[in-house]
Formats: sequence, C-alpha cells, structure tokens
Amino acid sequence: MMNFKGHRIKGISALPTVLLISGIILEVVVAGLAVARLSSRGLLGEQLSVEALKAAESGAHDAISRVNDYINCPDSVTYNDPDAKCPSLYSFIVNEDLPDRIACVSIGTISGGQMTVRSRGSALTRRKTVEVVLGIATTTATVEVRSFKEVETPSGIFDSCTP
Repeated sequence: MMNFKGHRIKGISALPTVLLISGIILEVVVAGLAVARLSSRGLLGEQLSVEALKAAESGAHDAISRVNDYINCPDSVTYNDPDAKCPSLYSFIVNEDLPDRIACVSIGTISGGQMTVRSRGSALTRRKTVEVVLGIATTTATVEVRSFKEVETPSGIFDSCTP
C-alpha cells in the first residue's frame, strides 16, 4: 500500500488483526466465566436442596424419638406449652454452626392406631418436607415406622413455624 507521497506503508493491517484477535479472546473468556458461574449456582442450589432434605429428616427423627419417649404425644396439657417435651408444632436449629439450617416439625394426633409426622427442613432458600407415618399401640406403648418419604410441602401446616 502506498501513501499520498508514494512511500510504502507496512503494518497497516496489524491493528485490525490485533483488535480482532483480542475481541475473540475476550469473548471466549467472558463465555467461560458465564458458564462457570451458572455451573456453580446450580451446584450450590443442589447442595442447599440436599441440606434442606437432611434437616427435614433430622426433624422427623427427633419427632420419632419424642413420640417413642412419650407415647401420648402431643397431649392437650402440653399443646400450647412452649417448654413441652412433645408439642404439636415446633422448630429447632439442626446445626448450631449453620443457624439457617432449621427443621419445623408437626406431630399429628393418634387416629386409628396411626400418627403422621411432617418435618420441613430449610437451608437458605430451599425447603424440603418429609412425612412419616407411625403405627402406635398405646396399650403396649410401641411405636413402629410404617413409611418415611419425601412429600410436597402441604399448605397451612407450617405457617406459624419459623422460618
């Protein structure tokens, strides 16, 4: 290429080439960062779901222990007592190091030799609920786990529970 005085100009195409290659490299880096961020968010959400389920299971196991220790759980005397050993609805922090891992437990009444316990576990924004059906024999004071499964969170049961 020649300039207006007839001298040859070298390297005129270097600037657009460098800018084009730099733009491509920048796009690849930005795309890699976006994929890494989306991947880490997905893994964090999955981890929180697992922790919420573990919190719910811990709450269910705690309720089974309370029912096993106190077969008439919950009774009318301790129904509204916050210091009761076996209230019908209670919450507790599953792990003291992680205070946002909370289980909210609902203990139903005995009906037809069965009792239903529901436990909702929370981990930050994730919530999971497990339902346990217990077979209760009040005459022999025995408790038997008939089913233990994850269920959809029923509406209204955990409304007064924190969080």
